[in-house]
Amino acid sequence: MAADLDNQSEPAVTDLIFRLVNEAEQVFVLVYAEPGAALGGSLKLFQHFFSVEDKMHALVLCGKNEAAEKMLRPFQEKYKTAETDETIKKLIEEFAKAKA
Repeated sequence: MAADLDNQSEPAVTDLIFRLVNEAEQVFVLVYAEPGAALGGSLKLFQHFFSVEDKMHALVLCGKNEAAEKMLRPFQEKYKTAETDETIKKLIEEFAKAKA
């Protein structure tokens, strides 16, 4: 299952992603970030990840955004950065293997 959220998404989209995260056994989060972009509804979702940290397989940041980095860094070894499509692909493959 995949879902897409940005800083201008409707609250209903954020609520749907909350439910999906709550129902999932494992979660892989990929954040495409832009410098200076507001987190919007994503901030609320990032905060929710702390309450379901045991479900988080990986939280991957692609790009630079100080606010996103600050929210994801506390996940320590689950927090990763990826600057290339190849790195993202590898991380997704690792997640798929872990689920199998």
